[in-house]
Amino acid sequence: MPWLFILIIVVVLLIVIAILALSGLSYIERQEMYWLSQNGTLVQARIHTLYPLQPAASQRAQNEAEEELSGAPESPDAPETLASDAPPTPIMRQIIVAEWTDPLTEKTYIFRSHPLDQPPAPYQENDFVSVRIDPVRPQRYTFEAELNTYLQKHSFRPRD
Repeated sequence: MPWLFILIIVVVLLIVIAILALSGLSYIERQEMYWLSQNGTLVQARIHTLYPLQPAASQRAQNEAEEELSGAPESPDAPETLASDAPPTPIMRQIIVAEWTDPLTEKTYIFRSHPLDQPPAPYQENDFVSVRIDPVRPQRYTFEAELNTYLQKHSFRPRD
């Protein structure tokens, strides 16, 4: 029986350590985003590649079910459906790979976004996208769209 007690304690400790590690990583990411929002340099990077992401499996199943229902013949007495009654269109997400060449050093940097919601006017290859970079280490960067979304989701209070 003492081995069971020890096993439970070890499992609980591992869970606590994992939670603390994830909290620490989240805190570091928030601080880096805040720092880039305050001190980063805004550059225009050319979109090199777009990777569209498929909706989640549950979203695909819902879309297929809606397509089957919409394919059924309508009765002549059925009322018209309003646009507001229509099911919401799935949000297409995409990953952007963009490149920017530093005019001072002539070095080209490649930036890769996290999955982004597609804006009203979709991104296209060879368009330009705003990227905020660390002026000293351009490897530290964030896409402006990611930063805006992150700042809206999290309230930042600068340390005094």
